[in-house]
Amino acid sequence: GDKEQLSIANFSRSSTQLIEMDKDLQQKCSINNTDLKKLHRLGIRLEKYLKSPQDIEWAIKNDILYALQSRNITTLEK
Repeated sequence: GDKEQLSIANFSRSSTQLIEMDKDLQQKCSINNTDLKKLHRLGIRLEKYLKSPQDIEWAIKNDILYALQSRNITTLEK
């Protein structure tokens, strides 16, 4: 989808900063195929381990995928 703003970590203030996204990048995919496959495998592993669909917060830094938090999705219909 369109990405009008970019969230950047501001470590000196322990916060994030929103900046306007360049027009040419607003439609560009935010994640490459390699990282998308890593994220898919992580999601499958977490769902198997936790035995339910998960809402996963994640980050990628230096080509390493980090699971920041995972919790059960409780709004799905059976």
